[in-house]
Amino acid sequence: MNVQEIQLLPAHRLSEMIQNREISCLELTNALLEKIEKENDNLNTFLYINVDGAREMAKKGDEMVSKKEFTKPLLGIPISVPDALNMLNRPTTFGSLLLKDHIAVDDAIEIEQLKNAGSIILGKTNMAEFGLHYETANRLRDPCRNPLNTQFSPGGGSGGSAASVASGQATIALGDISTVGNRWDRFVRETRTSVNCRHESISPHVLTPKQVQTVRTRGFATSCQPRDLE
Repeated sequence: MNVQEIQLLPAHRLSEMIQNREISCLELTNALLEKIEKENDNLNTFLYINVDGAREMAKKGDEMVSKKEFTKPLLGIPISVPDALNMLNRPTTFGSLLLKDHIAVDDAIEIEQLKNAGSIILGKTNMAEFGLHYETANRLRDPCRNPLNTQFSPGGGSGGSAASVASGQATIALGDISTVGNRWDRFVRETRTSVNCRHESISPHVLTPKQVQTVRTRGFATSCQPRDLE
């Protein structure tokens, strides 16, 4: 199986391959980091790429595999998250120049849960500034492009997350739904699959101005077909 095929495999298949030692967590992580490095300048999918951190997570995953510890549901699965979530010692900008130098001092609940589940966080994806525009655009980077047609935007606050899965730069992506102008849910439904999360699993502290602190729903865009979730 070549690298291009691995980059587009669904999460459940990659999990099987990791457990059967057909591929290591580090090999999988490097394959997707290679994809990001190759395409990010064109698609503008990521605002921050967690290269060293992702590889450290992958090495820890391989240690668990060597001990046959398969208790973590997302062990070794590469995931992208929007730049609206705190990740310890990493930038959190909300796509805004106002926060371009902000470094998180803790992990958001979602990030903590993803780490505990064994996932590999590849980086933080492009988004509309504070999630308040119908296009995935801000002044930190060029607008995110729809990988299915680069003349268009993937749309909304979490367009980078949707684009990362549709382009094979991430196996799973976390994104915001139900914010102003956000078409993320529609986009991923038409390309892969989206799964909404319960509000209990959403971080109560979001670093946004009071006027944009709205009720949000986090959701996953996954590299699978609907029948895989049945």
